[in-house]
Amino acid sequence: MGQDEPEYRSPWGTGCCYAGHLALAAGSQWLVDIQGDWMSIDGTPVTATDHESVPFSLWQYMLATVDDPQRRVFQVRGKPVIHVAHRAAHLIGLNPDGEHDSDDDGLFAPGNTREDLERLITEQVGPRP
Repeated sequence: MGQDEPEYRSPWGTGCCYAGHLALAAGSQWLVDIQGDWMSIDGTPVTATDHESVPFSLWQYMLATVDDPQRRVFQVRGKPVIHVAHRAAHLIGLNPDGEHDSDDDGLFAPGNTREDLERLITEQVGPRP
């Protein structure tokens, strides 16, 4: 993964975008445990088959719940999972099918500054109470 590519969570120690923070604050759990260069699911190394189970990077997935939009849920090793951006959008009442992580104007774009987030939240979710 190059430095110009969007990152939500990575094996290289980067943090989360706004979607990751929203989902974690709501009690969500990551599918993949990252320890340095080593990624595992339930203590077992991630395989090529695991990566092929989902359309985005495997480490961007969280364990799905019954409240998640089922059309966005995939199976990895028999576990239901959902991409962090789809989980976060659903949690705050946005359409989980939207492009919320696009680089230009997405609420969950990795390069958003605090000012960007304030503007985007006001536009997409509504003003602060």
